Amino acid sequence: MRSSTLLTLLVAAVTAKPTANAPPPGAVIVKPGDNLQSIVNANAGKTIFLQAGKYKGPIVIKSKITMMGATDNEESYSGNKATITIYRAQEEGFNNHQTAAVQVEADGVKFYHVNFENTWGLKPSKDPKNPIKNQALAVSTQGDEIGFYGCKLDGWQDTLETEGKGARSLGKQVFAKCLVQGCTDFIFGKTAAAWFEDCDIKVKDKDVGYVTAQGRENKNGGGHYVFNKCEVSGSAKGGSYFLGRPWRPFAAVMFQNSKLSGVINQAGWSKWKPDNVTEPVGDLEFREYQNTGAGSDIKGRKLGKRASGPDSISKTLGGDYNSWVDMKYMK
Repeated sequence: MRSSTLLTLLVAAVTAKPTANAPPPGAVIVKPGDNLQSIVNANAGKTIFLQAGKYKGPIVIKSKITMMGATDNEESYSGNKATITIYRAQEEGFNNHQTAAVQVEADGVKFYHVNFENTWGLKPSKDPKNPIKNQALAVSTQGDEIGFYGCKLDGWQDTLETEGKGARSLGKQVFAKCLVQGCTDFIFGKTAAAWFEDCDIKVKDKDVGYVTAQGRENKNGGGHYVFNKCEVSGSAKGGSYFLGRPWRPFAAVMFQNSKLSGVINQAGWSKWKPDNVTEPVGDLEFREYQNTGAGSDIKGRKLGKRASGPDSISKTLGGDYNSWVDMKYMK
């Protein structure tokens, strides 16, 4: 009996999820109620650890930092306990970037196990078929070598904006083991090469929705998205969502080795304005490779095509990607 109990305890110890409630040595510890913006401003190059609770945005990051949140599970976003929240949208007079709960304006910034939310979509609407009136971001990035690991990004329209630093500067960014959810163009940008690894992409209830709105502006531009080993799902009715639509005529998006549920329309991809017969589509690069699930059948695709092989992370983020990407989260 005693040996059986010991064996049970040993198995539990081996299979238990790792925890990360303790801040790393040397971290600047922050608790709810502290002035997070002032702490960020005063601690360039340091690690900032958020204790469990909610923090009011916007938080603007202008220097390289690492921000970590308390969590019960280092392998996922599911145990996150720290949330940066905002209630702000364009209709209040802000631009896209300024509506975000966190606004990154620096290179080399990393986030671990932090939730970001913009609750503007909860605002009552007079039109139940269009609950989102305009843009209200959870996160906006403008920079290079930026990483999000085990984070949750929650919004409605335009949840996540990815850009380089400057109008024409390419920014390399990675999102690993994260949850990104929204309903309209909720992953969008022009000048970032972003790799999404093992992420949950969840859509919210809406008659018609779009996961991505990539906006590469010319054929030689480096901005594009790759979704690798991700899952697209949600509570919306079947066929109500598209993998993306082109914000600009050279939009480039790849879904590979991913699970696409039945929320994805058989057409897969949409024009920016579906009824615009003159909209140029010849330079779009909407591609798919070895996906599974009810939404993965490419027979009905008109704008998308089957890729001959997968994209490599080194092609997307550069050959030196492992010098700045946390490879622990890429397994």
